Amino acid sequence: MSLDAAHLFEHPRAPPCSLYDYVLRVYAKQETVFIALSVLRALAGSVLSLAAAVLLPAVAPDPAPDPSGAVRFFRSDPSFLLLKYAYLLLLCAVESIFLGALMRAAADTCAGRSSKICPSLRRAYKTKGKVFCFLFLFLLSVDITGWAGFLLLTATKVLDSYDPGENVRPVAAVLLPYLVLCVVAVTSMVGAVPAMVVERASALGAVKRSWTLFRGSIGFALCVLVSFYVIEISILASLIVFKKYLLVFLFVVMAAAPLSTILVVVLYIVLRIRLEGLTQSSLAQELSSLPDTRNTFEMLPATAAEDRPREGDKQLPDIH
Repeated sequence: MSLDAAHLFEHPRAPPCSLYDYVLRVYAKQETVFIALSVLRALAGSVLSLAAAVLLPAVAPDPAPDPSGAVRFFRSDPSFLLLKYAYLLLLCAVESIFLGALMRAAADTCAGRSSKICPSLRRAYKTKGKVFCFLFLFLLSVDITGWAGFLLLTATKVLDSYDPGENVRPVAAVLLPYLVLCVVAVTSMVGAVPAMVVERASALGAVKRSWTLFRGSIGFALCVLVSFYVIEISILASLIVFKKYLLVFLFVVMAAAPLSTILVVVLYIVLRIRLEGLTQSSLAQELSSLPDTRNTFEMLPATAAEDRPREGDKQLPDIH
């Protein structure tokens, strides 16, 4: 499967199915890099999750344990909250590096540049602070939003008369506008991390940048993202029949994980092409680790001190 990197810049208003095809071609172009980064990301996340699953019940036991044995994530005791947010901090630190590396590799491929594992990780490490701040604030807002939704249902006393089989409408009436607002907010923030990786924007600047790009195309972005996730989940769900081959199933899941990240980068680039006329060469220039030094000496004016002869310089005779 060959990739014409310039195709995206020549046809920025292509339908979603064409974007999906471009995502697959970007993935195939650097599949070794994407799979390796995805496997490392999954291993790091699994180690953290396993440590959290072991430490949380041991250090902060639940006073009212779940009958299923699962650890409840919404608790208010201080020891549990401290450990939970410590886990979120570590998770964001790991995610900030691997997510940045995946997006950097995808952006490099779209710009017609080659990408490797170690350089992508090194470049992502340079922006880890900004991505970390954004991811932690995002997860924190999701946590607060979950509490807000629960308090909203409690304040309206909808849960007091809630019957899963009969009384669904009051819950839907309260939560539906709330969920729509959350979906719009999350969709408008999709371009924040690509803006940090490509344009080196700050955490707050990237949020503003993402809102500027996506606010007029939320419907288009939502359609592209939801359709893609539905297709991806349907394909992965169909592979459950191979659950006897657990390792094969896990490898397929990890191999397909970078596709959503690539789609986010492609969507970000498409909106920049539409709104700003972004070209492939300008994208490559933004991704370059060195500033553009062309015509630097012509642009720097000579100062008066530089014009004066220095002591020890030989003076050439005037030629008339």
